[in-house]
Amino acid sequence: MIKKIFFLGSLVLMSNFFCSQVQIPLNSTDKTSVNKWTIAKFNDSLDIQKLIESEDYFSSVNKDEIKSLNLSKFNNVTFSLYQIFEEINFNNTFIITSNIESKTESKYSFIYNNVDMSSEIYINGEKALLPDGLWNLKFEHLLKKGKNRIVIVGKPNGSYKSSFSLKINDKKLAKIKVKVLKDNLEPYKNGFFGIKGRKLVRYFTLDENGEYTISVIPGEYLIVSGNSKVYKWSNKFNLSEEEEKEIKLVLNQSSTISGNISTFEGKNSHPGINVSLVNSKNNKIFRTVVTDNTGNYKFNPPLGDWQIKISSKSSTNIFFGENEEKTIFKINSNTKPIENINFEIPTQINTSWGKVTMFDGMLSNSIIKSIISKRDILYFATFNGLSVYDGLTVKNYNYVNGLPNDPIREIFEDRNGFIWLGFSTQGLIQWKNGKIINHYTIKDGLPSNIIGAINEDNNGNILIGTNKGLAVLENEKFINYNFTNGIGDGNIQCITVIGNNIWIGTSNGLSIFSKGIVKPINIEKFSNLSWGGYFVNVIKKDSDNNIWLGTASGLIKYDGVKFKFYTNEDGLPNNTILDIHVDENSLLIGTQTGLCRLKDNEFKNIVSLEKQGLKSFRITSIDKTKDGMYFISTNMNGVFFYDPNSINTITANEGFEISETVNDIKVDKDGFIWAGGLNGLYKIENGIITSHYNKSNSNMPSDLVLDIEIDSDGSMWLIQKNHITRFYDDNFVNMTETIGFTNTDLIDLEFDNDGTMWLATTSGLGKFKNDSLTIFKESDGLVRPIILSNSAAQPCAVTIGKNNEIIYCTYGSGFSIYDGDKFTNFSTENGLANNKVEEIAVDSKNNYWIALDGSGVQMYNGKEFKQYTMENGLSSDESYTIYVDDFDKVFVGSWHGGVNYFDGELWNSLDSRDGLLFNTIKTVYGLNGNKYWFGSYGGITSYEPKIQTPSISISSIETPNGFYNSLKEIEENKQKFIYDTRSKFTLNTTSFNTKKEKQKYLVKITRKSKTESLIISSNEYVFQPEKTGKYTLEFQSVDRDMNYSNPLKINISVVGPWYKNLATAIPFWGFLILLISISGYSSRQYLSQRRYTAQLKEESRIRLEEKNKEIVDSINYAKRIQDAMMTSEGYRKSVIPKSFTFFKPKDVVSGDFYWVFKDKEENVFFTVADCTGHGVPGAFMSMIGTSLLNEIIVEKGIKDTNKILDEMRKQIIKSLNQDTEDDQKDGMDISICKLNMKKKTLEFSGAHNPLVIVSGNEISTFKGDSQAVGLETVDIKPFTKHSMKLKKEDMIYLYSDGYQDQFGGENGKKYMTANFKKLLLKISKEDEKKQNKLLEIELANWMQKEEQIDDICVMGVRV
Repeated sequence: MIKKIFFLGSLVLMSNFFCSQVQIPLNSTDKTSVNKWTIAKFNDSLDIQKLIESEDYFSSVNKDEIKSLNLSKFNNVTFSLYQIFEEINFNNTFIITSNIESKTESKYSFIYNNVDMSSEIYINGEKALLPDGLWNLKFEHLLKKGKNRIVIVGKPNGSYKSSFSLKINDKKLAKIKVKVLKDNLEPYKNGFFGIKGRKLVRYFTLDENGEYTISVIPGEYLIVSGNSKVYKWSNKFNLSEEEEKEIKLVLNQSSTISGNISTFEGKNSHPGINVSLVNSKNNKIFRTVVTDNTGNYKFNPPLGDWQIKISSKSSTNIFFGENEEKTIFKINSNTKPIENINFEIPTQINTSWGKVTMFDGMLSNSIIKSIISKRDILYFATFNGLSVYDGLTVKNYNYVNGLPNDPIREIFEDRNGFIWLGFSTQGLIQWKNGKIINHYTIKDGLPSNIIGAINEDNNGNILIGTNKGLAVLENEKFINYNFTNGIGDGNIQCITVIGNNIWIGTSNGLSIFSKGIVKPINIEKFSNLSWGGYFVNVIKKDSDNNIWLGTASGLIKYDGVKFKFYTNEDGLPNNTILDIHVDENSLLIGTQTGLCRLKDNEFKNIVSLEKQGLKSFRITSIDKTKDGMYFISTNMNGVFFYDPNSINTITANEGFEISETVNDIKVDKDGFIWAGGLNGLYKIENGIITSHYNKSNSNMPSDLVLDIEIDSDGSMWLIQKNHITRFYDDNFVNMTETIGFTNTDLIDLEFDNDGTMWLATTSGLGKFKNDSLTIFKESDGLVRPIILSNSAAQPCAVTIGKNNEIIYCTYGSGFSIYDGDKFTNFSTENGLANNKVEEIAVDSKNNYWIALDGSGVQMYNGKEFKQYTMENGLSSDESYTIYVDDFDKVFVGSWHGGVNYFDGELWNSLDSRDGLLFNTIKTVYGLNGNKYWFGSYGGITSYEPKIQTPSISISSIETPNGFYNSLKEIEENKQKFIYDTRSKFTLNTTSFNTKKEKQKYLVKITRKSKTESLIISSNEYVFQPEKTGKYTLEFQSVDRDMNYSNPLKINISVVGPWYKNLATAIPFWGFLILLISISGYSSRQYLSQRRYTAQLKEESRIRLEEKNKEIVDSINYAKRIQDAMMTSEGYRKSVIPKSFTFFKPKDVVSGDFYWVFKDKEENVFFTVADCTGHGVPGAFMSMIGTSLLNEIIVEKGIKDTNKILDEMRKQIIKSLNQDTEDDQKDGMDISICKLNMKKKTLEFSGAHNPLVIVSGNEISTFKGDSQAVGLETVDIKPFTKHSMKLKKEDMIYLYSDGYQDQFGGENGKKYMTANFKKLLLKISKEDEKKQNKLLEIELANWMQKEEQIDDICVMGVRV
């Protein structure tokens, strides 16, 4: 609260004195906005009384603390004080003054807004009566004729982003006095009421007497109040200027209308459905609500006649009623609650949802902004840094990589591929490929370090929106604009470039900027009851050149002439719009509480019924990839993604019976889908069951439908096991007796090219032609028919070949081909891999594709069989059904393995992870190669492959010599590919609808015109050439939909070791021979001249060399022994693949050592030890240490880490004959761990040496005991064991003291433990080989010219 220090007289004195020092601007009542002000800032510590009495005070005020602003050329200006004063804090007080010229004495209506500032307003010395609140504070005050002095006394608070505006309303306000009583006629104390005007409803809190008085703009209004049980609406009323009206409401009405929206037969409640209350007399929507997460809705309707309407994907106008009659609900004061106004509709979003969260590697589940780059890579600006997702993996960048430790608010990609990151408080960063190019702050000319928006103009200049205005980065210099230039309140939320104009949305207004000129846009009339209409979060342009504004009060459409306003009354899930994605003929809109689509002027909420699907979350960003995947970022729940078109399901929610299993699918000439199952025949239109025929509602002889065939006359034939039925003109006729079948099971039917009907039965192959039935049996040459009593497999099937031959297959006897004359049979005896043939399909070349239960698929080309199994890419060898489409793509439905498909080169598959309804597929049908349907238990899955060209690139190359991001880096570092060494290429592709395990890669290796082709399922390819020469490597990625990327070709040269490479070996050896020859000749000459002197020295030299050689040989021999006893690199990598050892002895041999062992229980023991001394003495101790570890762990089987160290100490004391009287204290400092990768458990014990674990961004240290392994102290205690649970990707470090004790740097000081731990944290996210290299580089940079003082050993292990 502002101190009550100003009384009326002193205020007038102060105002007059202030005027004498500073020119006070003059405004006119003809203008609706008071845009001329003089503003002074001073401290509370000043004597206010002295300020008033003194005539010299303002002359002593720093001129920088007084601002005179004339912004009369703009309308609706918000004066942002924090943008014109460098610093604002709680000690400040603002004196804001202006004059208003009035032509007559009259009462005027004012609207005052202020943010982060408590205010008092004095007009001509009299304090104005302001309502409670911060925004749209409407009040009235008398202005005298002539000049009227306005003084605002403001006290900063909150975040000190103080701002204000004062408007003179062009209409004199009306006044409403609201009084609300409960049903017992007691005041509704501190209750709420709402005012409905136009579309917006604004709510207010009543006082202790249940009353509230509010000033409003003249117009038409309704008042409502209520609680959970009762409510009341006023009648609609009109208010004119200066009119006062009292509205009294008694909460005595309970005429609610409520209900539930569910899928068919009430199987699942359906959240997110728009339900409208419609006035039956004028057909206008009074209010729209959205069903909650249980599918419920509720209205408190005013008195009148009402109808209830919902919108679904099948219709936008579904009214409640019977027999197409709309039910009218008559609401009067006596109407009781109307309940169970329920609707059943199909699932609105029947596709599969995916999610990317911190469990998948994201830095945070709080996504503030996201974009898709030109390379189709997703960038997520999060609360904890930048996450980059390519559809396969997540890469993260934060303070460890040099970025500020600050939330990223904005992200943008410019035309040159640079990524621009705007931070909450740390300025702007230009970034590319993990590297910071530039970091801009206020020191470089930015108006503020708080970034809200980034874009790029047509000239390539970067546009930065800050909370203190717009900055244009042009030629490395910033040109700044703020609210004084007409940019709203200067607090920029979004920037959109449309043509040559730059549209700028702020927290209080909209402006257009072009060529240094700013034009404010007046959208005030759409937000007369809520401040949020000025708060513009997002601006987008659609294909029809409409401009869409997402504000904090709704959605605004601007067609170039007029504005149209949409709110939750029109179906928005929430009025706060955070993002808009312009889609094909529609908009996707992200709000504070969910996602919706606006199409054909109708809002439809996007909510999934899946447990992990999108609910009423805060949507911060919407992106769409090239392959049609939508990525929906939220502020608390990570990123959701879905593809509404590729894979959809038709289930009980769309009208199937709950227990349905679909046996066959066909499409008729009118494009309708027909499905036959256990419970009848279904007709499907637009993904919804529109007709269901069964035994009880038609002439069908049975509910079971095994097969559907459509004849040339359009009639439909159904195989129903014991019956064959013809369906035509909506009538079923049982044809079983007419055709002549008795005592046999009918399984399958086909028509040949002549119209002859062929039937697969358990008695044999049936032929029906010219009203005559013939059954071919085993005696006619047919394979033996099979009868299956308790099997889910179908016993037989029939197929027509391209030469009109008939193919009859069985589950157990193979198959027969009938050419009209004789049968040719196939079984395991003449090429079949398995006699259990489920079905056969034929391609355009008359190749037979055979589905085998247990043996995958075979293709028979008329001469030989070729088999495909799981080894060739099938997800299951238990094939159930097979289908070949018009373009010879083969589809195989399997038992529990989903759908496999083959394009002639490779196999891929779909399963429940992709959205398949069920993994056992009974039937497959396709249309024109564009869409496919898979029948299974529970219904149908439809699949529409996307046609696109995915990208492919090389993200890294790892060679024995290092880790590189590209071939260019290898060339720059003058590295070569050496034959018989392994180089790993990591590939990157952008196919977001393809899961990692479904992504395929084709690799071709060409040398001397010979090409080897490989299909790999990993994005890592290991190149290990066996010969030297020039190679061409060609990579292609293949996505789930069998789209192939353009080939990526690289040419590389493989060389041998330098001593085998002719180009280097011949010059070297030739030069060496010449050098030896010259040296020999010169030496003879020289020795002949100096022979006598040399002879005197020779004996001494030889003796000295012999002694040195003995010492060196001994040391080298000791090194060979130490190396042999220490764990080999090969064994360590085989036991712990994701690990490294940085081992750097001070001398030839080392007192540090490491040791690794894996037991039968999958426990991995690893240790790093530092023995007393270095060089030869330390090496002897290390050999004792490794020998003891083998004895204790491997031979004795001691597994507890603390007991291992206890036993080692005991053995060392014994081996070295140590006792308390002896000064001999040799021993070792050691860390030992026991890790179980499967259980993610770790045990640790240490003697002086610690354990460090990096988990995520946190580092933890576990200290060893303060005693060595040896007789270091008299007070010997048992060693301690630490046990802990680890997480995947945690990093474990063991180390000796050599690294941190190394001298170096500018001042020649030790590296220190704290710096070493910071280094470990920084490098922990890198792969293990790179960590090793980074440790080496850091040590070299630190040591510079210093000598190494101790042995160094660091071991890192990734969980």
